[in-house]
Amino acid sequence: MNGRERFKGFLNGEPVTRPAFVPLIRGLLARVEGMSMETLTSDPTLWVNGLMKTTQLFGLDGVVVGLDVTLMAEASGCPVTWEEDRPILMPLQGDLNEAPELTVGPDEGFLRVEAEVYGVWTSRIGGLALELRPYLRVLNALNRRDALFYHFDPYRNEGPVPLADLPVIPLLGFEVLF
Repeated sequence: MNGRERFKGFLNGEPVTRPAFVPLIRGLLARVEGMSMETLTSDPTLWVNGLMKTTQLFGLDGVVVGLDVTLMAEASGCPVTWEEDRPILMPLQGDLNEAPELTVGPDEGFLRVEAEVYGVWTSRIGGLALELRPYLRVLNALNRRDALFYHFDPYRNEGPVPLADLPVIPLLGFEVLF
């Protein structure tokens, strides 16, 4: 029985020959690899290879990997420095309660046209009323590069960054009501 089968059996309440050994190995990982935590956490390939090597070296059934607080901090705009192989999270600068003034938007202004053509057919099948409604919809018919959402991070960008640009999208479908 391998580690995965042992752990799955344990979770399913099945009898197992021994408990699964699944330790938290965050600090051990850097020692096995002979690298700093900063180096390991900054490279996903090194991190995964180190996890596999440590698991095989110690014959572990699985591993628990803690949350990478540096990833969350950097995504939130907090500066991260490293001292003695430990992350130091620095506080954000500026007044966080003050909303930045947004002066930049779409280059061409905002205009999106959407159109729909449909028909309705009704029928009765076995005493049951049935309505079939085929349709053709066109989203963003003018093909304007207007984003659905904009993201603004005052610590990384000077203005809003468009997310999820919407191209022309033709939709062909039908609705059935009964």
